[in-house]
Amino acid sequence: FISGGAIGFAFSQVIYKKTFLIFNSRTLILLILPIVSFILVWLIDFKENKKFKNIVNIKAEFTKLFKRCRGALLALYIIEVCVSVSIIGFIFILPEVIAAKNYEQYWQHGGAHMLYVLGSSLIIIPAGHYSDKTSQKMVIFLSLIGSIALFYIFLVFPKMHLALFIPLMITLGGAMGICNPVGVALGNRLVPGQVSLVSALLMGFAWGVASFASFL
Repeated sequence: FISGGAIGFAFSQVIYKKTFLIFNSRTLILLILPIVSFILVWLIDFKENKKFKNIVNIKAEFTKLFKRCRGALLALYIIEVCVSVSIIGFIFILPEVIAAKNYEQYWQHGGAHMLYVLGSSLIIIPAGHYSDKTSQKMVIFLSLIGSIALFYIFLVFPKMHLALFIPLMITLGGAMGICNPVGVALGNRLVPGQVSLVSALLMGFAWGVASFASFL
C-alpha cells in the first residue's frame, strides 16, 4: 500500500506542473482527485470489523505500548524520524541541486523527484519480501548504508550522463524509502496486537516530527 501511494506521490510534481501550464495557473481542477477518492471510500465495502471498542485514553495506550517494548521501539522511532528528515530535506533541496548541476528543466521541475520516489515505490516491495524471509533489522541496516553511499555519490559527482543519473536516482530513492515500511513491519512484530497504534507512531508521528526538516 505504501508503494501504491508512492506512485501517486512520484507523479505529483509533474502532474501539477502540467496542470498549471495547460489551465493557465488554474489548478482547482485537481480537486477532482480527492473527490474521486472520497466517493470510492464511501461506495466500496471494505468489510471492516464492525465491532468497535470503547473509546480509550490515548496517553494510557502509548504508555502501555512503550512499557511493553520500550528500548527497541524508541530506537526504531528515532531511526524513522532521522530517515524521514533525510527524505523530506532531500526532496526539498532536490530542485536546487539539480539546477546547480545544470540538468535540463524537466529534471528540475519534477522529473528527478519522480525518479526518486518511483525508485522507492518499486524497490520496497521486493525489499519487504526479502525482510520477511531473512531479517528486517538487517534490511534496515543495509538500506541506511546504501542511502549514505548513494547520497554522497549524487552530491559529490558533477552532472552525469542520463544513463547513470536515472538509475542513481531510482536506487537512491529505493534505498532511502525501504526503511519506513520495513521499520513499521518490525515495530508491529515487536508489539503484536497494536497494529494501528504502532503504524501511527512509526509513520504519521515520525513524519510529523520530521516535517521541520524543510524549515531547518
